[in-house]
Amino acid sequence: MASGGGASAKGGSFKGTQSSGTVAFTKEKKANRKATKDQIDDCIMTLRAAIFEANGKDKDVTNGVAPLFMSFKKNGLDLTFQFSTKLQRRELDWAFELTKEHMEDVYDASGYGWDDEDKRKELSEQGTRFILVRESTPEADGKPGRLVAFCHFRFTVQGEVIDSMTGGPCLFLWDIQIEREAQGCGLAKHLLMLLELISRRENMGSISVPVQLGHSSAMAWIQK
Repeated sequence: MASGGGASAKGGSFKGTQSSGTVAFTKEKKANRKATKDQIDDCIMTLRAAIFEANGKDKDVTNGVAPLFMSFKKNGLDLTFQFSTKLQRRELDWAFELTKEHMEDVYDASGYGWDDEDKRKELSEQGTRFILVRESTPEADGKPGRLVAFCHFRFTVQGEVIDSMTGGPCLFLWDIQIEREAQGCGLAKHLLMLLELISRRENMGSISVPVQLGHSSAMAWIQK
């Protein structure tokens, strides 16, 4: 009897512990799923607000940025910046050729490999955002100045750098490419400051800057 009662009490205790533990674990899983879903929803809303206006049109994220950030007048350069969500054919051809000139050997040396078609597709995909840098021209001229640099970026999540759609919202900087005659004048630093300002205004948690393996000059610039 005592033995049987002990077994019964032990069994009852075990069942009770298992039941309460299962309930607690289930509640924790549900809470974690809800927290994860809430984080995903918040991320989607943040990204959408950075990409689109309330009416669904593409958002100009430089609208309202101080003119000081939207131009560069230093070291003999007089440049103006323009935001764009899509490159015109001539702009695309120029951006591609400039990037190829600067990056083809770097891509090949890293083992990633350069591919003309992939880069053109990358520069024309939906969701791309650009800052185009032109030589200033008199307003009376009515013609856009010569292109001397561009930034290619997107609003996405941190994991895109490893092809995984995870993590918080970030500004993903694909390219900063500058014609050689405009290099070494502080233009790249100014553009990065502008992108940081845009990132903060659009509530991005970080800026991701992918660098090809062995691209020592890019690493030195970022560290500097």
